[in-house]
Amino acid sequence: MTKIYRFRTVDQILGDFQELEKQTIYFASPEEFNDPLESSREMVWKHHQHEVWSLELDGFFHWFNHMDQITPSESLPGDPIALIQNINLQNAVQQKMKSQLIPYLAKADRNITRHELQYIFHCMYNTLFSTLNIAGNSFLDFDLQPYLATMDALESKGEASAIKDIVMRHGSHYTGFILNFKRHLYEQGRSKEMAEYFYLPEKYLDWREACIFPKYYVACFS
Repeated sequence: MTKIYRFRTVDQILGDFQELEKQTIYFASPEEFNDPLESSREMVWKHHQHEVWSLELDGFFHWFNHMDQITPSESLPGDPIALIQNINLQNAVQQKMKSQLIPYLAKADRNITRHELQYIFHCMYNTLFSTLNIAGNSFLDFDLQPYLATMDALESKGEASAIKDIVMRHGSHYTGFILNFKRHLYEQGRSKEMAEYFYLPEKYLDWREACIFPKYYVACFS
């Protein structure tokens, strides 16, 4: 007779979960795994159709346009900040970014990793954020053009490792920028919730990942 065993602590069986008494099996979420690499996955984008990239960027713009309506349970902590937007300027900036980015992304002959797209979205986000009438955002200046030109040159030479290094370096640079800007907001006495809005690109990509990979839970037997 084949037997299957599941190793659980006494506390899990008789304590909080009462698995023995309730005759239940606890399924763990990936966030509860001992090894974070067990639930890791790499999302990549590789589309040569301009229409596909247009939809992707429009999805991100939609999040930005409606971020004052995002509730804490959906994405961001705290109360939504009041945004006074210059819609005409914002739309013009969005169209300019699409005309710049879509040809670049569509012609890329490599997988666009989440890290690279996240950096690109952050640069887009800063440019869009500068169109809002919020004090303290005048120094947001991330020009994507030099970055795109560098990546084009490296890809034409087939230097994949250099591309990866640049993506990681730019990502680290931007992380430092966010921390410095959050410190700047705190010194001004601004709310912590406003600072958290600078993580909107990550939240958007988390949502995109959730659309592709549904939530799952695991119970291990041996």
